[in-house]
Parts: sequence; structure tokens; C-alpha cells
Amino acid sequence: TLRQVGAGWRVSAHQAEARPISGRDAVAGHAVALVEGDDAIEATAAPLHGALKAQSDRIVGQTVAPLHSYFSLVKGSLVLDLVAAAQTDHLREALSGSDLARLPVLSAVAPFKAGGRGGPENYTDIPVGPVTERHVSDIYLHPNRLVALRLRGKDLTEWLERSVSLFHRIEARTQDSPLVDPDFPSFNFDMIFGLTYQVDLSVPARYDARGQITDPKARRITGLLYGGRPVDPQADFVLATNSYRSSGGSGFPCCGPDHVLYSSPQSSHEIVRSHISRAGQIGAAPAAAPWRFRPMPGTTAVLYAAPAASHHLHEIAAFRPQPLGLSPEGYQRFRLHL
Repeated sequence: TLRQVGAGWRVSAHQAEARPISGRDAVAGHAVALVEGDDAIEATAAPLHGALKAQSDRIVGQTVAPLHSYFSLVKGSLVLDLVAAAQTDHLREALSGSDLARLPVLSAVAPFKAGGRGGPENYTDIPVGPVTERHVSDIYLHPNRLVALRLRGKDLTEWLERSVSLFHRIEARTQDSPLVDPDFPSFNFDMIFGLTYQVDLSVPARYDARGQITDPKARRITGLLYGGRPVDPQADFVLATNSYRSSGGSGFPCCGPDHVLYSSPQSSHEIVRSHISRAGQIGAAPAAAPWRFRPMPGTTAVLYAAPAASHHLHEIAAFRPQPLGLSPEGYQRFRLHL
């Protein structure tokens, strides 16, 4: 709003807002225009848009199974398997020939797109067939680099406790409790590949969504194993993670320069792309999560996911999933038997 002052004008009030020009059909996965196109703008943007589209359509590899993140908060995901394998292979090659090569190499990954505040459209869903540059950007969308940390077994336990605080506490033999804390972003739900462990949901969360310890006595991680044996709290490990996490992002324990062994010159995005390109074909092996919930007979919890997740319910058959209808935000609610 302007007001005239003498021969000129001054701003007397102002307001700004972001207006979305597109959305996505959560069931079909297609982009949907929310406004009409402008011929002049489209003509001006056409050359650059065409060049960008050609680049993003470039084929990197092939997948023989769908790559999606609909259930990445409760079970294995081929998307997370892929990132973990890319990180592990790159790090082993980088450390080859050094004294560090004798240490066990583990890989921490988290689902970047798993609903949350991003809404029911915020999931990765790549169909069987070509994997393009656009898909790689969807799999690894953050501008991180791979960083290796030297940690002890006790540090790994604490790292995982921070991660599994994503879940609400679930009382035994209760029905339809909400499973995931909506204030806890999924990109902080790290899983450590190379270990196996269980998560006891009957125990309170040790951390809050911001990484502060709220219950010092709480321990949800049970049965933590490496190579089939209990993890020695004093044993040394090399953990592949990302530059955001290693620099203190989200308050994970044992980060910082004192623990850093290696930082990749390439971006994590480039490392994942190279891994797919070298493999040529991905998705043949079933997803292999390093963790599972400790069984809670007679107990159910509710998971929120995209409506399109209904096409993949066979992947979580062990939970005997039951659709419960849509939430006001457009999520499909699923009852899981723990």
C-alpha cells in the first residue's frame, strides 16, 4: 500500500505470501496445475526448461522393483538400501590401503521423504524401469557430502537412541496409538546398516525431537549386534554419514571435527548416481532393514502414509495392515499390529 508524500510515494503497509502453482495427486502421483499458464512466460522459459528437462531425463540405470519410501519408518526400503550401499562402497574404496581399512565400516541413512510436514505428497516413488537424473535427485535431495566418523560402540548406541526417539511410547496391549511423533523430522531417523537391533516401543523416548535428552534412564535399543555378536561399547567403528549430521545438524552425539576421518570431495548425490551407474541394474534383492520393532502381542499402532502406499501393502504383511481412512490432511491411516 502506497501513500503520496509530496511529489513522490512511500510504502505505508505491505504483505507477502507464497502461492503454490502446482500440487500432486497423492493417489496417482501426478503433478496437477493449480493456475493457468501464461503464454509469454512459457515462451521465455521454454529454452531453459527444455534443457533442464533433457538433463533430468538422462538415464542413469534401471530398477527391476519399485523404489519408494512409503513404509521407510517401519521396515526396510530399497531407497535406503541403495544409499547405504553407495556410502559403504565409496568409503571402503576411499580407506583402502590405510590403517583405517581394518575397522568395521557402517552406514547411517535416513528417509528424507516420508510424509511429515511435507504432507502426503512427500514420498519417493520410482516405478520399475529407467532410473533418471530426476530420480537420483529424488532419492538424495540434500546438498550433503559423505563424511566418515570414528566412533565407539557406546557412541553408536547413543546415536540410535537419538534416532528411534521418532516414535511415541506405546503401552503394551493398547489399541491404535499414534506411532510417529509428528514434530520429529524423518531425516533425523537414522538407521545404521551393518548392525542389527530391535526397538522397544514400550520404553519412553530418550531424546525429544530437537535432540535434547528428556529421559536419561530410557533405553529403547536392544539386541545390538555386529556380525552376530553383541557390540562392544569400547570397540572402534567407522560410520559413514553426511556433512550435515557430522557438523552438528540435529544434535546427534559424538559429532564434530575430532571424530572426522574422511570427507568426500563429491556430493552424496554424485556418489549415489555413480553407484547406480556402475551397478546398471538395481532393486533385485529384497529390502533389508537392519532393525525391527520388539514384538508387542495384542498391541496396535497407527501409521500415516500416502494413499498410494495402499498399492504396496504386501511389503508390510507382517504388521497385518488395515486401512482406517483418510486423515484431514489427506494421509491414509494404517493400523499396524505390533
